[in-house]
Amino acid sequence: MVRALLDHVSDALASTGDLDRAREAVDGVLRGGGGARVQRELMERTGSLRKVVTECVRHTQG
Repeated sequence: MVRALLDHVSDALASTGDLDRAREAVDGVLRGGGGARVQRELMERTGSLRKVVTECVRHTQG
């Protein structure tokens, strides 16, 4: 479904120069899962909400 949406909006993304970036982002999420999956796995591994929040901050701040 996500790939169908990407195909649907590909002309608009191409016109703004964002098509390749959007494809890479979609491929990454479909391949590795989204942020929620990463957060759940970290919580299961560590049992620490503090570590989950710390990782979220680290990820968003680069």
